[in-house]
Amino acid sequence: MRSLKPFFYFILIAIGLTYFLISPLFPNQEAVQILSALVFWYGVVYLALAFPLRRALQLVMSWKSKGLLLLSSYLLVHYVAYGLLLERILGMGGVNLFGITYSPVQSVSLSNYLVLLYSPSVAIGNGGFLLDLSFFSLVMGLMIGIVVVGTLIKLLKLKSSIKRDSWIVALPLTGVLAGGTCCVSISGIVAEYGLSALAVGGLAVIGPIDAIYFGLPFLTLASLWLLFETIKDASSEYVSGNNQYLRKTQSCR
Repeated sequence: MRSLKPFFYFILIAIGLTYFLISPLFPNQEAVQILSALVFWYGVVYLALAFPLRRALQLVMSWKSKGLLLLSSYLLVHYVAYGLLLERILGMGGVNLFGITYSPVQSVSLSNYLVLLYSPSVAIGNGGFLLDLSFFSLVMGLMIGIVVVGTLIKLLKLKSSIKRDSWIVALPLTGVLAGGTCCVSISGIVAEYGLSALAVGGLAVIGPIDAIYFGLPFLTLASLWLLFETIKDASSEYVSGNNQYLRKTQSCR
């Protein structure tokens, strides 16, 4: 039965996508969008945390309150940066402290799937400071945060196990910090200054803001996850080889 559990979440994802696609057919499109998006992203988060990000999540949870504090700190900065970026894209307004917004679509179309990346969103703030966080940015921020914190914990454990050569963790640590902060800082800069849309033959296709909003989280997550997995293999091989060297040295004595 346990092997069938992932299929259940794939079904949830399919159901969420289907209902989001046909949401214009319902009188209350807002409710259908919100519920279908929740179902879709819930399935995505479960599958991601249960499989590729499982080890990173276990490391974060193994540090208990310290791990959760590190994760919360990163998420706070990440969500503020991407909240400002989405607000720049959509130009939402009229929100009083807290609200859930959505982008209505006029007809059933495959292009509605792109709307799923923007809508619905959670709007927080009022006046000159407004954060607009789509479910996409919430989910991607959580995944990136887990990998960043998991990698930091792994590096700290590696550093403590190879005290003599602790300098070898400097390069991967720099990669983690650069990857995690790049995703946040670039989005913040773009949200502050804005960029115009690219045009092909007079037709606006996609703007740099949109490209950064969609592409940067995926690239950051993939790069950091590969780094996380590489550190795992490299650290185990180094510690194993170092232990063998010590045993040989001791036997020679």
